[in-house]
Amino acid sequence: MKKLLSLGLISLSALVLVACSGGETTDESSSKSEEKTEVSATKKETTNEEKTYKVGDVITFNDGSELKITDAAFTDYRNEFEDAQPEKVLEIKYNFANNGEDDYVLGSDIELYVDGKKMETYPVENVTFETVSSGRSFENAVAGFGVNGSGAMELEIKPLFSFDNEKYIIKLDLQ
Repeated sequence: MKKLLSLGLISLSALVLVACSGGETTDESSSKSEEKTEVSATKKETTNEEKTYKVGDVITFNDGSELKITDAAFTDYRNEFEDAQPEKVLEIKYNFANNGEDDYVLGSDIELYVDGKKMETYPVENVTFETVSSGRSFENAVAGFGVNGSGAMELEIKPLFSFDNEKYIIKLDLQ
């Protein structure tokens, strides 16, 4: 259901962006903006790849918004309606401050990798799918993941509407 909701939001956003985009009539101005975008995206990628974060660190997105993972712990909770039966269930709690110009949709911007393998989301209690208006914040948002296997655990944060490969890695130290 989370995937379906995410897919719907992404599709709707793409349609809105296409419908609202204005075409430029000069080739000169578009080539200048492409050059600027390429340079800034390269700078951002190198800084994001070099730095990893840990639970409790504040991550500042390119638009100024901030996300802070406040807790990451395994839970005994199992959703009786979920077909998947993972070995463990990881619950992530986080705070978000929208300092950008646009509304932000929480809920599909965090992924979990265990030993380099992507884990599936898991419907823990109170999973957060909320829209946060510009200039506002949301505390105690929740995400859940089914964990199968063991190894190094990393959260990968990708802002939902970021078009410049913006991503952040948070290393988890859980047993």
